Amino acid sequence: MWPFGDIEFVIDEQPISLVERSVHAANRLTGDDLVGQLSALLAENERLTVTTRLLEQAKGESDEVVNLMRRLLPVLDGFERILATGRDFPDDHPIANWLRSVEGLYFRLKNLLEKHGLVSLEVVGQPVNLDWEEVVEYRHSPDHKPDTVIAVRQRGYAFRGRLIREAHVVVSTSERS
Repeated sequence: MWPFGDIEFVIDEQPISLVERSVHAANRLTGDDLVGQLSALLAENERLTVTTRLLEQAKGESDEVVNLMRRLLPVLDGFERILATGRDFPDDHPIANWLRSVEGLYFRLKNLLEKHGLVSLEVVGQPVNLDWEEVVEYRHSPDHKPDTVIAVRQRGYAFRGRLIREAHVVVSTSERS
């Protein structure tokens, strides 16, 4: 018996005694059953401990990969700026060859990162989404609906469905500033 008396609950107007149920359950168990249950509980506890440790380790590795992806984003930005600048030059054979080489490296790097879960946000022409984008400028644009992304200043990225960098965008407005 409990030192504070029998504990009783009422369910659907029927009294339920926890002490009675636990005493009946204990009386049905033999010594072997208790040892077996205790062994099973200890084994389950050990399995849960190992699983928890593995999950924490995997989360740590996942965080390291996310940080690596974040550190690689400026490299992708640099490639994009170099390619944009190179395309502005007049057609010159040496520059065109150099540009194709740089472009090849850029696409190889981008494809490798995409295979591992990096996705660039394609937002131009879409309604602004403040969960994924930071508005850096509002611009009057009679050709676009209000609150539509009309340009990207810095590309945004998601990694395995998780935002790792917001897109910096220019958004249309119907009002002249």
